[in-house]
Amino acid sequence: MNTTYHIPKELGILKNSEESILFNSKNVNPVYFVQGGDEVYKFLKNSQKSGGVVEINEDYENKEFFEFLCFHSLLLREKEEVFLNEKNCSSCQVGEHLSSSRSVYLLLTQSCNQACVYCLNGVETYQKANKLMMNQGIAYRAVKETFESITENGNLEVVFFGGEPLMNWNLAKQIIDYCENVLKKQSPTKSIHYHLTSNLTLMPKDLIEFAKRYHITFLIDVDGPELIHNISRPFLTGKGSFYATAKNIERLLKAGLEVALRATITTHNHDKMLEVTKTHKELGGNSSAFVPLNPVDSDIQIISQRLWPNSKNVSHGLKEVYHSGIWDKKNIFPFNEYSSRLVPGHKNQYSCGAPHGNTPVITVDGKIYSCIYLVGNEKYEIGDLAKNDFPRQNKIQMMKEIVDIENREKCKECTLRNLCGGGCPVGIFSIADNPKASQEVKNYVQEMSCTLSYTVLNELLWDIAKRKKDEYYKINIGDNS
Repeated sequence: MNTTYHIPKELGILKNSEESILFNSKNVNPVYFVQGGDEVYKFLKNSQKSGGVVEINEDYENKEFFEFLCFHSLLLREKEEVFLNEKNCSSCQVGEHLSSSRSVYLLLTQSCNQACVYCLNGVETYQKANKLMMNQGIAYRAVKETFESITENGNLEVVFFGGEPLMNWNLAKQIIDYCENVLKKQSPTKSIHYHLTSNLTLMPKDLIEFAKRYHITFLIDVDGPELIHNISRPFLTGKGSFYATAKNIERLLKAGLEVALRATITTHNHDKMLEVTKTHKELGGNSSAFVPLNPVDSDIQIISQRLWPNSKNVSHGLKEVYHSGIWDKKNIFPFNEYSSRLVPGHKNQYSCGAPHGNTPVITVDGKIYSCIYLVGNEKYEIGDLAKNDFPRQNKIQMMKEIVDIENREKCKECTLRNLCGGGCPVGIFSIADNPKASQEVKNYVQEMSCTLSYTVLNELLWDIAKRKKDEYYKINIGDNS
């Protein structure tokens, strides 16, 4: 009796000298080969081209090896792949569908006390001269409507953002009071988490008290050691801001609070990423996040090319940080984000919730955008509290079409596409139909996105495969494959 195996479409190989790992990106369980993996890969790809089926009889001497490949999803017993953990797409939608978890970003103010050299908040779209502040009515309506869009036992994350949100700290306290004493009492099975993204150069006298009482988490921007940070993130006066931020981080830590730290990667620090993460550790942070500069601001203006980081430097820096042992991978972004996808059955058609409208950002005047980095870009305005028209399904559909990996030529043949989902879509959104985006800008966006995804996934896949290699057979196929 013959056994029939089918060849999956999404086969991938990563090589390092004679070593290699093979994997199925739609059902990740990579297998490590000391050598010979490329011969196995060629055999599978040739079988794929010649019908996608392999048949062996009961007496075939290497049947155990075929079962081994089947265990790792490099061969399939069924014609169609089964995605064990694939979510029903309706769970990602907005509107009439409820979600078990959702985040709402509130721009408490569109002003800031810093003058970061790479600021993505455009002068016109953020109306910086007007020093706009969100009012209570807009804030309450925004959290109420988002709270009502999650399921019972679901979780709402309220993110205080800006500008610099601590410039409107009184409103943040009012929002917390409203959530705790009104919304949670109406639906006690739902939970609410509060998060603050800040430069932390300000320290309201009751910030620590509120943070401890309501378990507020913090993400603070620190771009590196003092000199680098001060060049990148000076005050409006031109004075360096490192000391003020470091001092206030210390205050939070002494109160027993945890602080995550984030760096925007530019030419000022792209070759010093290990120094950046050492600074984060020395300051007492519990993690490091690295985000390469997006070259387009909210006014659709192109940020100076002198600030664009080099993709090779970013790749090298990420590897250094990953292998330094300073952090576990769960404490390094984007490694922690990608590692959550490397499980059997995961399919990542989109790389984040923005194309679904699941990360709504509310401006001070109640307009709703799909991502904090797209505020002011009318193309991605997906609603308005005053018009009660969130989500604008035509905008949601347009965004999906732009970043869907099935529609992007550079993604179609990539074996990692189901794991990266095309990378962070912000850059792609900001250059789509943008008359100011030259080919050079487009090349940078694509190259940086692919470099970051490939670097992170390559490191993680090798890590998984090598960690498990003692559980695997150490196969030496040679020329007899």
